[in-house]
Amino acid sequence: QVFVKCHFDYNPYNDNLIPCKEAGLKFSKGEILQIASHVKEGGSAGLIPSQFLEEKRKAFVRRDWDNSG
Repeated sequence: QVFVKCHFDYNPYNDNLIPCKEAGLKFSKGEILQIASHVKEGGSAGLIPSQFLEEKRKAFVRRDWDNSG
């Protein structure tokens, strides 16, 4: 098992690249996630995008520009 600290917020329901929204795991920056080879009873499991994928996604996402300049 491995523990990782989240460096960004992620919500699979806002991710248009994930084919099955229910398979994604929502998390927030600063949370600690446990990566295990199996799920303990009462726990939850899901797909976790890498920080590399998140940075790549942000580079290609069309930004909503306001008209302030």
